[in-house]
Amino acid sequence: MSDAKKTGENRNTMQEVTVGFFVLAIFIGLFVFTVLLNGMALFRRGGKSEIDVQFERVGGLRKHDTVLVRGMPVGQVDSLELEEGGVKVHLKLTKSIIIRESYKIRPESSSLLGGMQLVIDEGKGEPVPLDTLFKGESPENVMDNINGAVTDIRQSLNEGGIRTNLENAVADISELTRRLREGEGTLGKLLSTNDTVYADLQETIADIRAIADRVEKGEGTIGKLLSSDSTVYDDLQATIADIRSIADRVEKGEGTIGKLLSSDSKVYDDLQDTIANLKTISERLEKGEGTLGKLLSSDDSMYTDLHDTIANLKTITGRLENGEGALGQLMRDDGELSLELNGFLKDGRDMLDDLRETSPVSTFSSIFFGAL
Repeated sequence: MSDAKKTGENRNTMQEVTVGFFVLAIFIGLFVFTVLLNGMALFRRGGKSEIDVQFERVGGLRKHDTVLVRGMPVGQVDSLELEEGGVKVHLKLTKSIIIRESYKIRPESSSLLGGMQLVIDEGKGEPVPLDTLFKGESPENVMDNINGAVTDIRQSLNEGGIRTNLENAVADISELTRRLREGEGTLGKLLSTNDTVYADLQETIADIRAIADRVEKGEGTIGKLLSSDSTVYDDLQATIADIRSIADRVEKGEGTIGKLLSSDSKVYDDLQDTIANLKTISERLEKGEGTLGKLLSSDDSMYTDLHDTIANLKTITGRLENGEGALGQLMRDDGELSLELNGFLKDGRDMLDDLRETSPVSTFSSIFFGAL
């Protein structure tokens, strides 16, 4: 039993040692992370050069913050002194650098989580002695930039109509959800408890399935085209062949269309001549030449003559209809001239009848007396 107890104690001791090592590793990691974040270089040799930079403001730059040249650490901030009109920053550099006339030195944020770093742009031109009091640029105030951006966004929302558009969009969405909730519109009906649209949709799907079945069975034009029966395909092939034959004839210049499309310009010339003749006729009509031209011209003398002629014909037909004149009396059944003409014709017919009746006697008499 004592062996089991010792085994349990050893196990507990091992667990405690493991937990201790794990906690120690965490502290070491935090220490290393803190050293890297603050730009501290442990076990580093002494600096190679020192420079002083005058800033109007440093934006939270602190001692031991990293100094960067071309993105590479070359030193750290050694001290900061608040002076009248600005801040004097003393830098210790671990690497030799050459600062030229167009240099720029400015503090920048090292990450989104905070922290600052000093960035040196060596510039171009003649070298500047390192014992010179360099002039640095003030960093950008991130909070001011954020406030400015927020202000610009708010101004754009208010003045640019975006806010109004958003309010209208929200109102439209609210109206749309209300209509959907009340079952208005197609989508609303689909989402409502009323299954009328659903039933119609089911019927439509059933119809589509029936159509698909008919097509699969080869019924109808589409079905025949998609079926294994090649009759429609053969007819289509024959039609295409006929079209190709017609195209060949047209290409050879056969037929009216072929002649119009052929390289032979005879039909084209005839058509040009016809168009020229039509143009000549239209010009003559426009000039008022010929009978039709005079009828279409602005000179209304012929129109007046035609109008007068029609009026005279109307007068004559009116007189004829009223029975005036000899022709009018002839056209009337009770006209005097018509009655006399009818009587004359009757008398003439009676005379002819009498002559026809006496003709045999006269003939016999002439024969008898002629024989004596």
